[in-house]
Amino acid sequence: MVDSQLNESQFVRRVAKIQESISMPLLTILGKKLEVEDFGSNSALFIYLLNYEFPETLLLITKDMCYAVTSTKKKEILESMQCAKLRVYERMKDGSSDSFIRNELIKITDSVLLSEKNSLHGHFCSTYIGAFKTVDFEMGNLFIQKEEEEIEYVECAALFVTYLMEEAIKMIRKGEVCVESKLERHLDTPNKPFDLKLSQVEFTYSPRIVRDEDAVTISIGVRYQSYCAEIQRVLFYDADYLEIYRRRNEKIRNRKFENLKSLGLLQREGLRKDEDGTFVMKTDHENYTIIDVVKCTDGKFEVLTDDITWRESEKKNFVAEDFLIEREKTNIEKKRLSRQKALEKEIEINEHQKELMDKLNDEMVRYYSDMETTEPLETMSKKLVAYEKESQLPRKNKLVIDRRNFSILIPINGYMVPFHIEYVKNCSLNGNDLRVNFREGEIIKSITYRSKTANSLYNEIGDAKKEYVERRETSNVGEQGTLCEIKGRRHILGDVKIKTEVRTQKKSRAGNLELHENGFRFGDTTILFNNIEHLFYQQGDVYLLHFKLALPIIFNGKKAYNVQFFKEVVENMSIDIMKLHPSQKERLEEEQEKIRLEMIKAEYDNFIKNVENNSNLRIDRVSKDVYFEGVPYRQNVQIRPSSTCLVNLLEPPFLIVDFEKMEVANFERVNYVSRSFDLTFIFKDKTFITITSVDSRSMDYLREFIDSRNICFIQTAQNINWNNLLKTIKEDPFTFYNDGGWSALQPMREDNDQEESSASTLSSPSSVSEATMSDTEGEDESLEEEVIEEDDDDDIVDLNDIDSEDESEEDDEQWNKKRRI
Repeated sequence: MVDSQLNESQFVRRVAKIQESISMPLLTILGKKLEVEDFGSNSALFIYLLNYEFPETLLLITKDMCYAVTSTKKKEILESMQCAKLRVYERMKDGSSDSFIRNELIKITDSVLLSEKNSLHGHFCSTYIGAFKTVDFEMGNLFIQKEEEEIEYVECAALFVTYLMEEAIKMIRKGEVCVESKLERHLDTPNKPFDLKLSQVEFTYSPRIVRDEDAVTISIGVRYQSYCAEIQRVLFYDADYLEIYRRRNEKIRNRKFENLKSLGLLQREGLRKDEDGTFVMKTDHENYTIIDVVKCTDGKFEVLTDDITWRESEKKNFVAEDFLIEREKTNIEKKRLSRQKALEKEIEINEHQKELMDKLNDEMVRYYSDMETTEPLETMSKKLVAYEKESQLPRKNKLVIDRRNFSILIPINGYMVPFHIEYVKNCSLNGNDLRVNFREGEIIKSITYRSKTANSLYNEIGDAKKEYVERRETSNVGEQGTLCEIKGRRHILGDVKIKTEVRTQKKSRAGNLELHENGFRFGDTTILFNNIEHLFYQQGDVYLLHFKLALPIIFNGKKAYNVQFFKEVVENMSIDIMKLHPSQKERLEEEQEKIRLEMIKAEYDNFIKNVENNSNLRIDRVSKDVYFEGVPYRQNVQIRPSSTCLVNLLEPPFLIVDFEKMEVANFERVNYVSRSFDLTFIFKDKTFITITSVDSRSMDYLREFIDSRNICFIQTAQNINWNNLLKTIKEDPFTFYNDGGWSALQPMREDNDQEESSASTLSSPSSVSEATMSDTEGEDESLEEEVIEEDDDDDIVDLNDIDSEDESEEDDEQWNKKRRI
């Protein structure tokens, strides 16, 4: 419940302060955690005295004593302070002691001061409050005069709330929407370094942005270590309204700090008289209000929210004109500006792509001209020899399956002719006739063998082929080396599960991933640093570390190039919630999920930090918010970018598209009719992968993203038969690149056409055979690229922070709310 011991000296000191301030006993009480709807004055008093909200606990403070009523465990915690002026009554869970304790308290007093009586709910509160006559009391007055530590907490909160205001103003100036939700992300990952415990920062209320005809009002409040700070600014479209900021500056310059209300544990604690502390300063003018936090020390005032900086310099004077913004453009103006920007961006991309394509062709022409031969790039497979000498052949006049040498020996004209199992395509059975079919390209296409034991021979050939495949899978696996274990204390990522692209019994078992001197170990699985090609870290509903290996690891007799260690955020709760109200269940589930999310994130972040500090590995972080959807294999998945790859790591088969290995990308099936397109990546080794059914609204972002990675791309109206095309290129790569290479499929990029229109036309392939084009789309035709005006909603996140403009159409509103590129 409470991680550390209570501060006895603080408790005694502050209780004594309260006793001096009250005229009659003061009662403060909290019910169950779920029954405390908001952070109020009773919660604040518990924080003030004990640094913690004690649920189902009562404190009765008289002039000379403090009495507490609480459970057994919390009684032990309170009594650990060994405070002579604190008496604790132990309350039984079944309520059997309530009557006795009430009588004891009534003997002490029958009338008490009580704050915010209407906000106290639940059986515990009603049981004890009903025993007293209550008098309303303003608890906030107790907190006005602050200790040095309290003032520091408010200063930290003011620093962070000022930073949030800076970020809000930046986003509003850029015309971004959903600013309120974007501000919440800055609690976890601020753009500036802060010497604060970010886990102790939270909003006192959700950020509010109110727009009217003349201004945008921004209100933000945060707590740090339970102490509040608040700021409010107004951005005006007309300079005539800036008088409010001039009045604010004049008030500070002339030291006119009047009618200040204290803030700290509460947003409004009471009106300042002569106390030192932290206070809210309001400036009003023509129905608008701006709010600042000021600190008073020895009668001297300092404004804590006076460092609004979005310009180059770190520090500057508070200038009223800085709060003047341009009025939002009309939809027509937005459309015109969007088209103009899209045209400029299209011209820029086309020019860059032409440079990349020319550079690629020049490099490939030089490469192949330096080679002694332009033979096909395919490497011939090694001949499989089952028998070195004819004398090794078995002397039988029937079909024999040699499992030792993985061969089938078939009698032909009195000779036993061996066929390696590698060349057998498949077998079929028709009664007593066993037909053996060989791979394409072999001299013999098939042989039919008649025998009464055809059925058993059929099964035996299948078993031999299966055994050979398993043996082949593991035969060429290189040795990683030996793991050098760290002795003593190790860095561990605990309670993780393993997942690979092959089935393994280990998946359901949780274990520890250990970091050693030259690698990792999970149970009997070892991964050395020198065998890691990529190491990805992904956050979300599942937190995972994904290893893409250079040499495979064997699982169940099969090679696995991908191994990941993951934890799921949502798990079965260990708390019985069956008897709770549905709203309470939902709130408790959200709290438990948030706690587990923070815990898992901290575990992974700490482990990754140790990995990077103790090795030369650098973890490639997968984007949490940016993705597009497509079908790389059989099902639609979310494909996310990292700094080096496009990946889908949640379920096998995993997708990892390495930018370094990529030669060119092709946008296929691009036309006005279809709402989706296909995206093919062709690699330098002339292999490829196609992602189908990508939403057309992702095209502009993907084009800019691929271009930003200095990767060539082309665009076609039809699908291409890549197997045939790449086979043709392998046969004579020099001629292909010497004739322009991929430019045969690339859009014409004439500068004159670009300046007149944003349309770009596709040229018919000249050096590539028309047989490589799919006939599903019909004949080639010139296509005009549609300029898609996207809503300037950062929920659609551009991979390279590409600015976009608002779109007036409402048809895409629901799609835009998803975090896609």
